[in-house]
Amino acid sequence: MMRRNWPQRLCRLVNARYNSEFIWGVHDCALFACDAVETMTGTDPGPFFRGRYTSEIGAYKALRRYLELNHVEHDKREDLLRLVAQSCLELYQGWKLVESLRVTPRGTIGLFPSPQPGLIKSVLGVCTGETFVVPSTEGGLTSYPRDRLLAAWRP
Repeated sequence: MMRRNWPQRLCRLVNARYNSEFIWGVHDCALFACDAVETMTGTDPGPFFRGRYTSEIGAYKALRRYLELNHVEHDKREDLLRLVAQSCLELYQGWKLVESLRVTPRGTIGLFPSPQPGLIKSVLGVCTGETFVVPSTEGGLTSYPRDRLLAAWRP
């Protein structure tokens, strides 16, 4: 359930993070999405991940460990972040996978292809209206257009 004043809370979160340094396990795309969900709903979907990694390899291992503990079948070729987002948002938050990626109102959590090659194949962001914002490894937040969405979730 969304908080009564979630749009204002989300706006404050985005403004506060706009120039934040990217730090694995502190301010990365997965934890930013968790912070956005907590800001909007009051429930944090990310306590399993907080303080558990400090690098991309550590994040990858944390994603794999989460899937194993929650008995989510996967193989090494799959997008682990997508599977974890789906599990956290759908199973534990009651959010739904968006059927039409053209309709993604503010507050939607979106999954995009990663701009860099690596272990983690995608990034998570939150819709702020016209675009989605995602933490950038160069610092701050960067915008992603809807047409790059791979998946999205709404309450």
